[in-house]
Amino acid sequence: MTSFQFCYWLQGYFEIARNPCLDFRKLLFIKRRLATVEGERGAFINWLSEVCDYIERTRNCSVPIEEFFPLIQSSLSSVFLHVIDDSYEIDKEERLKVHGADLHDK
Repeated sequence: MTSFQFCYWLQGYFEIARNPCLDFRKLLFIKRRLATVEGERGAFINWLSEVCDYIERTRNCSVPIEEFFPLIQSSLSSVFLHVIDDSYEIDKEERLKVHGADLHDK
């Protein structure tokens, strides 16, 4: 799987899950999927791998795993807005419509 395919896979989870959340079991599943990424991994994939490793190492720490969930979601949205979307020949206004009005000023 490429890094783009992984991002689409992860975004799909966030979109179709009725109540998306992050727990240790899901984190390990994401980590296994990360291991299938071949080729150029990119900053987001490398960062997410480090986050997964950190959470796994500090599993019993005082920082709840759920606190990482919004950060992962917003980082993934940023990848779509600034990296993946730029790989398509669609003008900026059209891309912003896809992501919603709240991203218009970014």
